[in-house]
Amino acid sequence: MFFKYLATTLAFLSVLSLGQSQSTDFPTESGFPTPSATISAGPVLPSPSSGVAGNNTSVKVTALVGANNATTLQCWQLQPNATFSQSTGAYIQPLGDFTNASLAIFNGANSSFVGLTTTDKPQWTAFLAGGGTIRLHGSGQFATFRRGDLFVANDTTGSQGHESLWLPGTVALQLPVSGAVNYVVINNNGSCNAATRN
Repeated sequence: MFFKYLATTLAFLSVLSLGQSQSTDFPTESGFPTPSATISAGPVLPSPSSGVAGNNTSVKVTALVGANNATTLQCWQLQPNATFSQSTGAYIQPLGDFTNASLAIFNGANSSFVGLTTTDKPQWTAFLAGGGTIRLHGSGQFATFRRGDLFVANDTTGSQGHESLWLPGTVALQLPVSGAVNYVVINNNGSCNAATRN
């Protein structure tokens, strides 16, 4: 029940973020681009007005993936597809089973720099407040995330990892997956964007 509620809440937050004006006051630090040089790498979600009750709809998310000693961006279409729930009036997307979920609350006064890191298992991150930029080592790519965005880090092996710079007061829900994330790769060299929407 908790995971059904969580999936509905994450979908709701992400849909809200797509329709709201987002702050462009993202932190900058040596080696990080200004916000105008990056594109939000948030999820591509089904439009609540475009679905017919009972239809399956694909949800696409940006993934950080390790390969050939570099972390790169990929666009994943989650499997199985999201299904429309008559009882909630929302699309429900399975995200997997979680272990040791946590809430990261960054410094409210200053930007927070997190040095080079990889994940030991696939991990979802959902932004409840704030946002920031991730720099992917070895590939030269950057990804910007904002309140309501969701991504999966899967640079568990074969990469130098990623580092990040977060806005003051950023709050992120971290959900390590106990098994695997089920997906199909839509773009193996870049984040998801509106062009990938069904």
